[in-house]
This record gives sequence, C-alpha cells and structure tokens, in this order.
Amino acid sequence: MMLHNLPNGLESTYESLLQATVSRYPDRVEEIKKLLWCLCVAVWPLSASQLSEILALQPEDTYLDPDAITTDPYDALETIAPLVMIDREVWKYETVKLCHYSLREYLCSSPLRNADHQFHVDQREAHSWLSLLCLQYLTVSLQFDLSNMERKLDPATTDINHFLSYAALCWYYHMDDASGHPGYFARIKPYLDNAVDNAPDTSSWFTRAQDIFRDHNPHHDAPLHSLVCFAIFADLEEVTSYLLSKMTDLDHHFPDGYTVLTAAARWDRPRIVRKLLRMGASIDVPTLEKELTPLHLAAEHASKGAFDILLDAGADPHARSKSLTTPLYRAARSGNVYILTRLKEAGCDVNVRTYDNWTPLHEAVGLGNREAVDLLVQWGADIRATTDDGYVATPDEYL
Repeated sequence: MMLHNLPNGLESTYESLLQATVSRYPDRVEEIKKLLWCLCVAVWPLSASQLSEILALQPEDTYLDPDAITTDPYDALETIAPLVMIDREVWKYETVKLCHYSLREYLCSSPLRNADHQFHVDQREAHSWLSLLCLQYLTVSLQFDLSNMERKLDPATTDINHFLSYAALCWYYHMDDASGHPGYFARIKPYLDNAVDNAPDTSSWFTRAQDIFRDHNPHHDAPLHSLVCFAIFADLEEVTSYLLSKMTDLDHHFPDGYTVLTAAARWDRPRIVRKLLRMGASIDVPTLEKELTPLHLAAEHASKGAFDILLDAGADPHARSKSLTTPLYRAARSGNVYILTRLKEAGCDVNVRTYDNWTPLHEAVGLGNREAVDLLVQWGADIRATTDDGYVATPDEYL
C-alpha cells in the first residue's frame, strides 16, 4: 500500500527503497539479495519461517543450528519490510510476497542487468542457488534435533520443519531452471554421486526427498523411482545423461521394478528413449512386477513421442504383460486414437483377452473413452464378450 501513495514512477520508487535499505543495513546486503532471489523465483510462496531458515543456513554448514534461526521469523524480513507484504488469504499459513508484481519485473529487468546492479536478479543464477540450497537443506535436515527446534516452530505453518517440504518438492524445478548456468553442474555433482540408486540409504538427501514427495503425492509413480528414473520423470536431461554414464547395465531393474527405458517411455521422454536405444538398452525388457514393456507403458500413458520411436525401432506390439495385456489393450485404457491406430496397423488383435477375459473394448467402455470405443467396434471388437466376473462391455447404441 505504501507504493501507491508515492508520487514518482515505480522504477525510481523501487530504486529509492533499495538504496534506503542499503543505507540502513549496509552489512546485510547479501542477506537482502538472498531474500529477493527467493521471492522472485520460488515455485510457490514462502513463509517467514521458511525464509528465516534459509538465511540461517550458510554454504559451509553441515547441520542447521537452531540458534542461528531467529526466534521470531518475521525478524528475518526486517531488511526488506518496505518491499514485501504478508498474504493471509490464499495459503493455509501466512506467506511473504513482493508488494507488487512490477517489483519482480524491475528486479529481473535488462536495465538492471546491464547496469550490473547489485540487486539485479539473474533468474538462472537464483534458481541455481536455490536448488543447491534445497539439496543442502535436505542433507542437513537429516541431523535436525526436533526437540531443540520446538521453540522455533511457527504454529500457523503446516510444515513440520518449515523449509523441508519445499526443499523436497521443489529442488528439481529449480534444478531444471538452473540448467546451463556456468559452473552449476560441477556444484551439484557431489549430491548426485552421493545419492544411492541400487539400495535404500537412510542418510541420502534423495531418500528424504522421496519420503516427503510420497506423503504429498501418495498415488504418484515418481516417489518410488530411483534418482536416475526420477530425473527422467522431471525431464532433467543433463542430470539424466550424467547418471546414465555411470550405469554399467542399462537394463538394470531398480527397486521399484522400472528400468531407465521403461521410465522414459512412461513419462514420454523421446530424446532419452533415442539415447538409450543408441547406448544399447534392450527394447522389450519389462518392469518387474507387472511385466510391462516400454511399449506397454507408452501406450497406456499416451506417450506418443516415445511410442513412435519404440515401435519404429522394433518393439514388440504383441508383447504380453503378467496379466496378459497387450500394448493395444493398454492403449484402450489411455484412449489415444493415434496409438490405437498404429497398433491396429501393426496387426494387433482387437479382441485379445487378459487372464480374466477382459478385452480392449471392456477397458475403453469402462473408462468412458468414447473415440476408442467407436474405433474398436468399427474394427470388429466383440460387443458381447464377457469377462470372468460377468461384465459385458456393450456400448448403449449397440444394444
């Protein structure tokens, strides 16, 4: 509200406020920059408690000292108080945001970059810093003593450890946006090298992140992935390429039953699929539990780019899963007409049955995939086929 009452243009107003802040807190410029970076590039709004923990964590720290965190989290905002506002309406807890959207535009603007302004926010640099902070926080949070943290907890926040959930859920977003920043990859390599893929490791930052991801996304596939498969899901190509270079067996099954190729097919990462096939990954190696091939997964999840590459490279369109589903059956589940058509052209049986006598038509009708139903019937799907439990998937108009 303060800015609306000032007579000068917004840019000069913001500059005056920044300079006044420096004059008042000359020894806290780096702290001010960190706060502005957070407020400009955070994936979602941060609370005062989260920001106070961010300021308490120094680059060389191997644990988070509770005594370094301000007892009143709003004290952390003292230096930038004229530039921010507290939002009590959208989130379940109070969040901090810049006082106006134009302030973010000003801080990230080309004129400030060209002037080498000390408060210019280089977004890639800010994402780089914040992603590294997330990884560091996940690492040091393993040593949190919650009994000592009790007096610091903000009862209004839904986070147990303030910044922990954000770090676990957002590290890869920042890593993606930091890609290509000079020197960045060398700085994250130690975290990649220390994350264990082939066995549980309770000291791993990635294990901690996945536990929290799973709590927030209980029905999502990704929380079960190894780091390399999670990098494929998150579309972190540089990280994926580095981790793949460390693998001695590209057909290795990780604890969740996935291989790197099944993960790339499931999440529709065509560039990774091509790369893996060039590197020698076997095209039809299935997942462990359900025995789904990469083509099954691409068909089920409508991963068109991955599907085309796999089918054209010789993936078996007639492969059977553990429950005897085929890629065409899985495509009926997704309802993708393009993939269904390609599989039909490849000679797939539209009346193929699973172990309990479900057909692609049963699947398409049951999931309400109207276009897929019409195509299957047009191609001769048996509208009177009955499953073992007596289900007949006859579309209404064919009764």
